[in-house]
Amino acid sequence: MKGSLPRAILFDLGDTVLHTEELDYVAGHRALLARLNREDLDPEEVNRKAERFVDKFVSRYRENDLQLTNSTFQRLLYAQLGIDLGDFPFTREEMDRLFLDAVADYEPVDGIEKLLDFLQGQGVKKAILSNSSFPSSTLKWDLGRYGLAKRFKFVASSADYGIRKPEPALFQVTIKKLNLPPDQIWYVGDSIEWDVEGARRAGIHPVWFSRFQRQIEREPNCPAVDSWKEFLNLLSASP
Repeated sequence: MKGSLPRAILFDLGDTVLHTEELDYVAGHRALLARLNREDLDPEEVNRKAERFVDKFVSRYRENDLQLTNSTFQRLLYAQLGIDLGDFPFTREEMDRLFLDAVADYEPVDGIEKLLDFLQGQGVKKAILSNSSFPSSTLKWDLGRYGLAKRFKFVASSADYGIRKPEPALFQVTIKKLNLPPDQIWYVGDSIEWDVEGARRAGIHPVWFSRFQRQIEREPNCPAVDSWKEFLNLLSASP
């Protein structure tokens, strides 16, 4: 079967490898305020201010395929509250981990471990490329909590490079890291716009992972699967 498989598979992270039903940003601010010893501030009000910042600033970044990091966003937000995060004795990485841990209760998507075992046995390289405000070190830490960090050759985050999918330059970074021609790489992700179109523009074979998509942005014009079992069947049928 090795001759019919791609030599590498890139995975999106959220709603592809890991999934959570809800992102609780109020809980994230509650945890951060507790760490700052500022329980006098209301985390719900802080989150409402954060939402206004997202509408005003973050959307502009995303419209231009640019990435604002979580640590920069939080520093700007909390400075508006009279709190300079640079004055506190914790690193940006510690702040990212604290915030992410409170915001999201991720679980591995059913079947991902079996798929990774299969790909390992076939010698297929595996890596992650994610649109995230958190750096790759934080994403690897999160994957490590589920025993998945070492299953991937590398984790690349848009936060590391300041640009987001579908910008082809971000895909080019991973192509270079894999040291393979793009036509020997597959990319699997849940967003038609960011993952499918981005991979296609970079010359990578896209596969749409549709399991958690309730509304279709548009027809993906590529193979689509709604489970990792179905993806394994697709691999088995590849020419």
